[in-house]
This record gives sequence, C-alpha cells and structure tokens, in this order.
Amino acid sequence: MTETALTMSTTTKGHSSGGELVEQSRLTSQQQQSLQRAVKRLDALAHLMDDRFEIPIIRVRIGLDPIIGMIPGGGDWVVWLVGIYIFWEAVKLGAPMHVLMRMATNIGVDLLGGYAPVAGDIFDVFYRSNKRNVELLRGYLGAKPELDAQLPSVLPTRVENALVKGGKNKAVRYGFAALASVLLLLLASGPTLLIYWLIQSW
Repeated sequence: MTETALTMSTTTKGHSSGGELVEQSRLTSQQQQSLQRAVKRLDALAHLMDDRFEIPIIRVRIGLDPIIGMIPGGGDWVVWLVGIYIFWEAVKLGAPMHVLMRMATNIGVDLLGGYAPVAGDIFDVFYRSNKRNVELLRGYLGAKPELDAQLPSVLPTRVENALVKGGKNKAVRYGFAALASVLLLLLASGPTLLIYWLIQSW
C-alpha cells in the first residue's frame, strides 16, 4: 500500500456528551478499505510464517519461518525479506520510532536464532517475530493485537494524522528504517558468509 493512497481525509461532526459539536477526522471509505486490506495481508503473512500448521500429538503450531531458516545458504535471507516487508509496511503507515525500534529488535533476535543450528529453529517456533511485529502494528493502529481482529471504525487521531501527513519525524523514521534494513541484512548474511568461509578454508 502506497502513501499516495492515504493522502486525503474527510471531517465529520458528532455530538459530545455535553451536546456541543465536535469535529472528528476520518479516513475516506476507500482509504479505510485500503488499510484493512493491507492489515489482512500482514495478518495472513504472519500466520503463514509463524503458526499456519499444527504439529500432531504435541499440538504446537508452526509456520514456514523455522522451516525456511533451516535451508543453508539463503534461508535466513528469506526470513529477513519477510520481516523487512512487514517492517516497511509499518514505516509507510506512520508507525512511531519506538514501535519501529521494537520491530527491528524482534527481527534481529529472530535472525540471531538462526546462528544456532537446530536450537535456533526450535527457538523460532516459539518466538514468532512476524506475529509479534504485526501485533505491534495493530496496537499502534488502535486495534486488538490478535491477528484477524477487526480494525476500529475510527482510528486514533495520531494514526489518522500519520496516514495523511506521513507521521512525525518522517525523514528520521525513514532514515532509521533504511539503516536498520541494511544492518539486519548483514546479520542475516552471517551464517551464509560463515559457510562460504568454511568451504574456502577446506
């Protein structure tokens, strides 16, 4: 979802408990639908990566994340790509710095787990960084953190302002996001570079 789709807003008037008219900013119906579709995509992606399937007998839910992470020489790059996609959606939706920092940390912890064969993949099963990050984004949007929960019909004012104007400190947020993306890519590349170094050493 691009920011240009969220550049207009409408203003409606309602009555407060005291009877006076109160202006309330709302997104257009088209903007609401666009936002809901974006969040549904992220919900579905988090489900797929973190808890789409159930392991029989032990009844533990698992996604593609720990499975992909076991692929040597590239699995961690796929994990990084999915995590960064969710991260940048939050950036475009105007998520504040403290939310972005927590999201970047979750991705980093997930990637660090990939440095430990087998144990790291078991860690991924329970850590579920993608789900954590979508829940953080949902919290910012004023929605229930549970995936697939309906978004509120009226978003918090700070969220609507961010969707219309790009959020506070836009340049700082985008700069941080770019730097975090590069650093996390380097972190994701660690196991692959280690394998390459070991092969060259033999």
